[in-house]
Parts: sequence; C-alpha cells; structure tokens
Amino acid sequence: MRSQPWPIVVSMCADQGPENDTPVGTAAVDNADPDDALACILAGREADEGQIVDVDAETIKTVVFAVRDDLYAFPGHQVAEILPLGRIWPVPGCPPALEGVIDVRGVVWSVLGLAELIGAGGDDDSPTDAPGAILLGRVVDMQSGLRVGPVLDVLDVPLTHIMPPPETLPEPLRSLALGVVEQPVGGAIRRVVLLDMQPLFAHWRERG
Repeated sequence: MRSQPWPIVVSMCADQGPENDTPVGTAAVDNADPDDALACILAGREADEGQIVDVDAETIKTVVFAVRDDLYAFPGHQVAEILPLGRIWPVPGCPPALEGVIDVRGVVWSVLGLAELIGAGGDDDSPTDAPGAILLGRVVDMQSGLRVGPVLDVLDVPLTHIMPPPETLPEPLRSLALGVVEQPVGGAIRRVVLLDMQPLFAHWRERG
C-alpha cells in the first residue's frame, strides 16, 4: 500500500534483528510542491491579519506537532516531507521503537515511533491508526520516518525566545531537546519543546 505525501526528510532505518543489519531503505529528498502540507499552512499564516513581525530578529522555522497531550517541534530544515498517517507494515524482530516500514513512491522507508523514543509513551499510547502524521526526517548520518500526532503549524521562532530545557524535563527528553519556547498554537499560548533529530537518531542507534 502506497502512502501519498502531503508536502515536505527521508527515510532510512536498519533492521536491528540479529541476522540482518542492512538498512531497510533509503530515499532522496523531494522538492516541496504547491500541494505541500507545509506550504498550505504557511500560505494560511501569510493571510492572517494583524500580525507584526520583527524583520530584524533572527528566527528558526519550526514544524509543530502533538504527541499525546504535549507539543513538540523540529527545525524545518530537518523535515523534508510530511505524510498523512496511513498503513505501517511491521517488520518482525525489530525493537519496539521501530514500528515498521511504508512505501513512498516505490521507496521503502522505516518509521520510528517518536513517543517511544522520547519516553512519552505508555500503556495507552496512541495506536498507529490514531490521527497523526509521519515526518520524514534527515540529519547528516541517518534518515527515517517519525510517527507523530497531528501537525499543527509551521512557526518562525525568534532565537532569543528559545529557553534552555528546564531541569524538570524528564530524561531522555531533556537530552534530546534544543530548548523550549512559549508560542501561540491553536488560539492559546502553549509550551513547545524544540527537538533535535541528530541526538534523537543517535539515541535510537544506541538503544538498538
């Protein structure tokens, strides 16, 4: 079954079974098109009235999404594509965080469960058929899909607004966070934890 992309990182994951350490699949980053999900969100934000932006402030573009009841974000340059959450095909013998693989335009991509990786899972963790998305993520030495909850927004965050991860943030989440920021999301001011895929994927490899 083939997943149809919305718009925007790519996918590679190693089968961690004892008999095979060959990557399940890799994919090249696609250019975003006009139907891209992120492009649509950005277009909607540009149409909003009454917003004042400090053009002199250095900002970072972030993709904001939910995992359970909390909000998280990745830097936009680490996200190449957003896919609607569809069928994920399980791979026997893999660690729990590796939920399976998907087919994207003929290329097999691994899918990791972000809730499991950051310690936000639990007995009632969201099933794979719950509302959500798959972010295709890419850093220097690894690429993989990440299952998350609904993608809520794309925000330009001033760097001066990003605060260090608080001591109260539990591990391993605190070690995987670039910082936290208070942002208007869904009509309310919410705390958003800004994650970094580089240590996240390193954490996955260490666990595997």
